[in-house]
Amino acid sequence: MHAAPSASTTLQTRIGGEVGAPPYDADWTGYTGNASIIAGGTETYPNRFRIVTPDIEDESRDEVTGASTGTVIAVGVPDDTLTVVAPT
Repeated sequence: MHAAPSASTTLQTRIGGEVGAPPYDADWTGYTGNASIIAGGTETYPNRFRIVTPDIEDESRDEVTGASTGTVIAVGVPDDTLTVVAPT
């Protein structure tokens, strides 16, 4: 069993089109976008948000895990009436 991920994650923002902005990195996590006014000769970034999540193993995604025991479970489904009244 894996540990639950943290309840919060802090990611950074990188803005392209500014003098001194680092080269674009497709593997970087967080938000990338561009300055409102692009400085001449600078690199622009795609407008995107990227986050990496932990893998979820197949057995945790399966609707049913383990072998069937052949047990029959009776389930009672209520037969209720839905009444809708128009406002007066």
